[in-house]
Amino acid sequence: MGINKNKLLRPKRASLQFVEEGEWSKEAEHIKLKSHLGEAQAKDLKVKQAQLAKAKAEHGINPNLIEVSERVITKEKPKDPLPEIEWWDVPLLQSGTYGDITGGSMNKDKLKM
Repeated sequence: MGINKNKLLRPKRASLQFVEEGEWSKEAEHIKLKSHLGEAQAKDLKVKQAQLAKAKAEHGINPNLIEVSERVITKEKPKDPLPEIEWWDVPLLQSGTYGDITGGSMNKDKLKM
């Protein structure tokens, strides 16, 4: 009829597991490469980067002798041209231009409301 000591002991809590610095940024960069280049090219690029890192770690190997691939240039989406009138001003101006505004103020009769 004694006290069971196992029931009195608390279970061990899980300890904190810290993430190494740069781990999430490396993963984000890999995902970005996969989306831009495709699965196969991203793997090739990752392998070449690993070879370069390995060569830098070894003291006897010259990193300049590692094969370098062609640079992949990604095209950026062209920016939209500036509008003649901002979309939030269109419902307020009758003529649809900023010509209705004179001297920094606007006549109430020229407002659409």
